[in-house]
Amino acid sequence: MATLVNGNGSAVSVCCPGCWAWSDLGNSTTCKKCGTPLILADGRRVEDLTNAPAAELAGTPTYAFKRPNQMLAAPAYQGPSWIAITRWITIGYGALSVLGLLLLGLLVQNASFPVVNPATGRLITETIPFGLIMLIAAVLGGLIFTVFALLTKYPLMRLIIMVLTLVGAFGTLTRLGGESPEAIAGSIVSVFLDAGFVFVLLMSLLVQPVKSVR
Repeated sequence: MATLVNGNGSAVSVCCPGCWAWSDLGNSTTCKKCGTPLILADGRRVEDLTNAPAAELAGTPTYAFKRPNQMLAAPAYQGPSWIAITRWITIGYGALSVLGLLLLGLLVQNASFPVVNPATGRLITETIPFGLIMLIAAVLGGLIFTVFALLTKYPLMRLIIMVLTLVGAFGTLTRLGGESPEAIAGSIVSVFLDAGFVFVLLMSLLVQPVKSVR
């Protein structure tokens, strides 16, 4: 059996693809912890080389005997990025809310309602700039949703959003009894959308992408 050594006579560095850790090659071609066959930096199995004739080792590249300065990275998570989905849902919900407020402000420029004149005690009609109020609300809402979207990368922020969504859905359910059939249908759709968003938020908290060790 051929012995693998570096050009300076030192032991070859090998990696266990099961533990993702480097070590110096000893007398065994398998990992001492999990029994997985060890590999070189170029991906070849140590046992294939140690059992090969010495002539076949002449073509082994030099970098195969050099230990990298980092551990091999675990395979990256290949599923959907739940954090990105959460961010885009937040942006979409915020955009719809802002557009709704702006549209409402354009349709209703001014709003009038009766109030009691404290001096005379009579009812008078007071007009407020409803469109301007909706514009201010749209700007503030856009800023709030922008901050929420930027902070969705933090688990605590996603947890807060999930709690707020659950509270809003529960409040919608408690109002179903006193609404019209059309409003009830809309509320049910809203609750289902909230449930889907809660699922995405929950997945973003439970499923984390595997990052490479640098």
